Amino acid sequence: DKLYASRSKTPTFDPNSEYTFEFFQHLLLFDEFALNFVNPIGKHPLHGMLNGQPLKFMAAHQIQETNEKGRVTDEEMRWLWSFDLWHESLYEDD
Repeated sequence: DKLYASRSKTPTFDPNSEYTFEFFQHLLLFDEFALNFVNPIGKHPLHGMLNGQPLKFMAAHQIQETNEKGRVTDEEMRWLWSFDLWHESLYEDD
């Protein structure tokens, strides 16, 4: 991607930036392809929610442009990586 290809000597970690990470592996039952919430919500299969589409995992880098007052004027998300997770329950029997 552009970050790597630029071969920049500047640090890639900015202490003034906010970094967020979300991990939901404790909610995913990969063998059953379901979300498992605590009661009273319980377990819900993903195939119906995804309407036949795979479950996407991705990471992105957000670039913000600011004006002279420090206000964000434009934002762009650049994908670092992305992959799809398929499960047999996504395929319909004809």
